[in-house]
Amino acid sequence: VYAADDVHLNMPVALKIIRPDGDAGPAERRRLRKELLAARRVAHPNVCKVFDLHEEGEDRLFLTMELLEGETLAPFIDTFYFET
Repeated sequence: VYAADDVHLNMPVALKIIRPDGDAGPAERRRLRKELLAARRVAHPNVCKVFDLHEEGEDRLFLTMELLEGETLAPFIDTFYFET
């Protein structure tokens, strides 16, 4: 996830790069579109807003999302991650 400036919305956004190796297949594209539609239906102060899914070329995808200030969740992931 990267911080960026959206020149069309004139605001800071977060870019979530999907498959930075550039290998997003049709199944992954469908899943991301479903995820985007589901995320747009959620409106809650504790949930990050997802704006759009963008495609660059044939196999590079990224989401534009609300840029939130605060600390990263990285230190907490191991605490809450449970393998099944």
